[in-house]
Amino acid sequence: MNTKRGILFVACGEKYVEEAKTAIASCRAHLKGYPIALVTDSKSVPAGLVDLIIPLEKPEKSFAVKIQPLINTPFEETLFLDTDVLVCEPCDEIFAPLERYDLAIAHDPYRTSYKIETLPVSIPMPNTGVIVYKRTEGVLRMFRRWEERHRNHFGKHHGNDQPAFREAMFEADIRHFILPPEYNLRTFFPSMIGGHIDVKIIHEHTPYLHEIARVLKRAHATGAPTIYGRLKPGLVWFYYFTKVRRVLNRWLNK
Repeated sequence: MNTKRGILFVACGEKYVEEAKTAIASCRAHLKGYPIALVTDSKSVPAGLVDLIIPLEKPEKSFAVKIQPLINTPFEETLFLDTDVLVCEPCDEIFAPLERYDLAIAHDPYRTSYKIETLPVSIPMPNTGVIVYKRTEGVLRMFRRWEERHRNHFGKHHGNDQPAFREAMFEADIRHFILPPEYNLRTFFPSMIGGHIDVKIIHEHTPYLHEIARVLKRAHATGAPTIYGRLKPGLVWFYYFTKVRRVLNRWLNK
């Protein structure tokens, strides 16, 4: 197996192994040629599902269960994906930031969520469901700091691993790149899809991932920026009101 570049999943429990099957199949369809490793405590992974099965040494019901497998990745360059994703378009270019950066990740839609967080809102929280990274000492040191801060501080107040990641990434001496939301689209929240770029990876706990992908593809066919998710009527009215007022002012001031 080529360990230069590959895809990593972590699934603790049969429920998440089952969920990972959809994600893995989508990688086979759209990220062809990359080996796939699965870190799991399951003893019943179907033959041929992945290229490498790595036993999960310390199974636990915690978001932190994925951090050690990321540290111990078998690849020099890794695309880590949560089990609840769907790769819906070819996206080999997701590795491109690693030509200049150590790690690439998208922002979380909430940006900041918890009172226990200490960083200013201008340094928003990343979403750790899609991470592209190099296996460098700087990145691995950051991941160890991430685990330590989660287990000893943030995890005592909230199960989410992202506040600790946010702090560890801010403090780390690494170069990181922010991916656009098309590479980690959280469909539970309103999102802006850019013009002339299709959604590449959808990330949500839902059985309708393929249906969402089809709807997004049709809605975005014009290539114009598209909003996915709920809209507040007051904001829509205000938007068009200001547009009309600007046009009228321009016309009246001719």
